[in-house]
Amino acid sequence: MYFVTIVALVLSVAGVALASVLIGTQTVPTQTAPSSTMELGCTGTLTVIEIDSYTQFGDGDTSFGCSSGAAAFTVIPSSGTYTPTFTLGSGYTDLWVFSSTSGSLEGGGTGCASNPAAAAELVELTSGTPATLSGPSGEPYYYCADFATSAGGTLGSFSISWAQP
Repeated sequence: MYFVTIVALVLSVAGVALASVLIGTQTVPTQTAPSSTMELGCTGTLTVIEIDSYTQFGDGDTSFGCSSGAAAFTVIPSSGTYTPTFTLGSGYTDLWVFSSTSGSLEGGGTGCASNPAAAAELVELTSGTPATLSGPSGEPYYYCADFATSAGGTLGSFSISWAQP
């Protein structure tokens, strides 16, 4: 009998302790996550930052950015997927983007892909194919293109357009 009374007393006290008064309700609104944005460093003609020929026949690589060595573009916040469209000029064999604070790929390699230590991120571009760029927010990006031409040969001009899928 004492046991039943004690259980009833405990349940009664617990019920009082667990009771609460609703003060109010707050609702978080529906939101859209911020999208990634590519910001071009300049428009118009890019500047050659460096050009290296690593054979006597004229093969080499070259990097491009904006005037005064400024980045060709940055990605904000920190990553995004963008689709480049381009047709390489005569003599060029491939096109890459890389993130670097100097715009230089001086890594001792022969070609854009052989210099990964010189770039925080190195991505080969294919025209019409989305490319994911994932460097830190605001990281400067530059272009690198490999070329194969005769020594003293001319490398053709080309344009690059970007779209966000």
